[in-house]
Amino acid sequence: MCVAGNFTLSPFWKSAVYDRFLKKDILEIGDLIFAKINGVFRCQHFFDFHINIQNYDEVKKYINKGIKFQFYYIDQNLYENIKVWCDENNVNLKVIDSWSAPKLKLLNNIANYLNNECGMQTKKNYKNYQKNKNNFAFLDSKSNNVCELWDDVLKIDECSWKYRENSNMKSLDREDLQYQKFLFNNHEDSFLNVIYKDNIPLAYSLFFKNNLTKQWYAVKWGASDLGRKYYAGFFCLYNHLEKLEKMEGIVDIDFWGRRNSTYDSLKNCENDRYHILVSK
Repeated sequence: MCVAGNFTLSPFWKSAVYDRFLKKDILEIGDLIFAKINGVFRCQHFFDFHINIQNYDEVKKYINKGIKFQFYYIDQNLYENIKVWCDENNVNLKVIDSWSAPKLKLLNNIANYLNNECGMQTKKNYKNYQKNKNNFAFLDSKSNNVCELWDDVLKIDECSWKYRENSNMKSLDREDLQYQKFLFNNHEDSFLNVIYKDNIPLAYSLFFKNNLTKQWYAVKWGASDLGRKYYAGFFCLYNHLEKLEKMEGIVDIDFWGRRNSTYDSLKNCENDRYHILVSK
C-alpha cells in the first residue's frame, strides 16, 4: 500500500494511532491499521490508497470470523475498488453515508475570488475580515513555535461549544494526539494558523499536505466562544488561505468537509466521498 503523499499513510500518523487507542483495540493488516470504535474496526487511513490482494485476503479471513470493518472518508476510486472486491468475494458492503466533498482550486487571487465569486454571506464575511484584520494577530507554524501554538489550539477547543457537547478533539478518541504527532514531526507538510486578540487565542485552522499531489487538506478548524463573537473562525480561515496562496503561488485545498455550509460556500469543485461498512 502506498500513495506516498497521503499523510494518513505516514509513519507519524500510524504511530499516533497507538497513542490514542489501547493496543488490544488496534488491528494491523499488512500496511493497514484499524482501531476498534464502538465494536467495529475502523480504518485509520483516508481518501485514496491502494489495498493489495494479500491485505484483502486477510480482511476476508477476519470478516468470515464475524468481524466488521469500516472505511471512512474514502474517495470514489477506493470506494469502487472495494465494491468490486466485495462483489467478487460475496462480502456485504453498506454505504453508511455519501456526499460531495468541497474543494477549492485557484491559480491566483484568492482575495478576488472571496470578494466577487462566492455567495453573499462569504463576501460579507470576507469584507468584514479585510476591514478588521489589523485588530488581530495571526501567528502560524511556519514562523512561530509550533508547541506554543498547539497549546493555544487546545485552549480554544476547551473554551468552545465542542467541549460542552463532548465533540472537542480530546473527547473524540483523543484526535488531538493524531494531529499533534504529524504537526510536530512534519514541518514541511503541515501548516497551523492561530488568531489572537489582546494575546488571547480565539480560533485556529490546521492544514496538512499530500506531498505527492501537492494538495492541502483542511484537517481541523475551530473557534472559542469569545472568538465566535469576533467572527474569528472566519477571519483565521481567510487569513490562512491568503497565506497558502502566498506560500504556494496557488490555492489547492480539499476542505475534508461533510455538509459544512462554510466550506460549501468556498468551493469551486468537489468529489464524491464515502463512509462504508464491510461485513459478512
